[in-house]
Amino acid sequence: MRFLVTGCSRSGTTYAARVFSELGIPCGHESVFNIFRVRPGDPAPVLDHPDWLGDASFLAVPFLEALPAGTVVLHQVRHPLEVIRSHMGIHFFSEPGEPSQYLAENHVDFLRVIEHHCPEIFRERDECARCVLYWVNWNRLAERAERIPGLDYVRYRLEDLDAELLERLVTRIGVKVPRDRIEAALATVPRDANHRLRDESITLSRIAAGPVRDALRQLARRYGYGRVSHSTKPCRRSTAAATSA
Repeated sequence: MRFLVTGCSRSGTTYAARVFSELGIPCGHESVFNIFRVRPGDPAPVLDHPDWLGDASFLAVPFLEALPAGTVVLHQVRHPLEVIRSHMGIHFFSEPGEPSQYLAENHVDFLRVIEHHCPEIFRERDECARCVLYWVNWNRLAERAERIPGLDYVRYRLEDLDAELLERLVTRIGVKVPRDRIEAALATVPRDANHRLRDESITLSRIAAGPVRDALRQLARRYGYGRVSHSTKPCRRSTAAATSA
């Protein structure tokens, strides 16, 4: 694999995989890092995949140290309220688990993987707080790719993924794609490629005051989302669109 798109679930990894594949850069979605290869006790994922140049998977976050030197790690972040609304809508972190047509039959396996690497998330009694802490801590866990020798780390916001930014990412991967093809791919792949039920009632006021909400605000500001409120619009792209080591 030449590159990896990762970050939190519900942050557009399905969309990213389809965009890169549309560009002629084969990218799987949880094809290498999937739930049957990342559970505690499972065999390590095979990184030399014959069909893909890249993989897009939130499940890859705990395995960044296993990536070969030279891998480009694209840390894709999405506005926290959008991610939280999506997780709340499908009851991803509900306890006890609530049935949802949007969850896999083996959904408990996904929760166990997250709990194995971020157990503090599941100490929160409130479902919304678990969603918030997941966005904070899973993104922080992904950030360590910036400190792993040999990896090429880039962080960007999903909301900023336009032709200019995508061209920069493609160049970073080491593939040349004409600008008109990049624009065509963005026009072809729908942004709601993996749409799920959402809880639109989630606002900052729904999140209990305390350390969890403070951590959300702090990381959101660092990612360029400004003051987290009802709005899900990021700050201007001038300085916060993409950062790299």
